[in-house]
Amino acid sequence: MDNQQVKKAIELLRPGYNPLSGKTISTTLLEQIYEEEKTKCRGSLTGCCVNISIDGWSNVRNEPIVCASITTETGHSFLYETIDTSENPHTSDYLTEIACNIISSCKSKYNCNVTSFVTDNAANMALMRKTLQEKLDPSISVISYGCSAHLLNLLCKDLEVTNIKEHVTQIIKYFRNNQLTSLMEKH
Repeated sequence: MDNQQVKKAIELLRPGYNPLSGKTISTTLLEQIYEEEKTKCRGSLTGCCVNISIDGWSNVRNEPIVCASITTETGHSFLYETIDTSENPHTSDYLTEIACNIISSCKSKYNCNVTSFVTDNAANMALMRKTLQEKLDPSISVISYGCSAHLLNLLCKDLEVTNIKEHVTQIIKYFRNNQLTSLMEKH
């Protein structure tokens, strides 16, 4: 804790407590927590059938990134990797390379079985999915899964029928909160 005013406030609230410095929190403590979380993930994912999902967007500094998440067959989700893509355009070839690397590293790091790979329905992702189908083990399903919650929300705005909006809202919440819906039906 490097701010003197915050230190004084903490001293008033809890005399004798010596807070960690910002440097300790952002280095030593952060690294320790990161390693603990990786160990937990390894324990949760070893031997599991998993789905990998990727999506691209801009971070808070408006830098382009691609994030990959892992979802287990029991519905637990983990952020797997965040990739800075500012040096590369999001072409289907580049995204295919990212996808193949993620699948390979996920299998080797966590000893899990990747059974599906989900992307949105953007044109570059559609071409990437086609290429992945040709490159990957046929046991891995490559699925296009547009944002159901977003589509249903747009539909809901167009509806004016009494009581329909309420039911559509329930469906939107279901898809938003249950990303595994279509994947679970496959298994």
